[in-house]
Amino acid sequence: MISILLVVPRAEHPWLESVRPLEYLRIFGIDPAKEQFSFAKYVETVHPEDRPMVEQSLSRSSRRRSKFGYENRIVLSDGSIRHVRTTGYPDIDQTDHIDFVGTVKDVTERRHAEDALRRTQAELARPRGWRRWVSSPVPSFAKSINGWQPLQ
Repeated sequence: MISILLVVPRAEHPWLESVRPLEYLRIFGIDPAKEQFSFAKYVETVHPEDRPMVEQSLSRSSRRRSKFGYENRIVLSDGSIRHVRTTGYPDIDQTDHIDFVGTVKDVTERRHAEDALRRTQAELARPRGWRRWVSSPVPSFAKSINGWQPLQ
């Protein structure tokens, strides 16, 4: 996992506008030759079901001037979904202009592995094996083993 700096730049810091880490652009599926990154673009990529949680987290962080951290899904322009972990803090100037500074990590592979583990655990927890054998009719080949006879 690669951590990268996410900065929504202030107008008085034009050098920040050139900060476009390639890994960040890759995670969000942004082609720097075709489109520019912006906070609006970031929010636009957030999965619609996750958007209220992301907006509440950033709003709470801005009001409290505290750190934030959340995991959410993003929807890329091709329709594929990635899972990301975002952490950071608000950088608020004297005029109350807010920049969010932090990191974004692509955690899609980890989430897929966790989901697979949960499915496997659920499958193993289901009554199977001996219970299915006990409750199923005795197979015909088993009737001939050691002179087995059904209970009368």
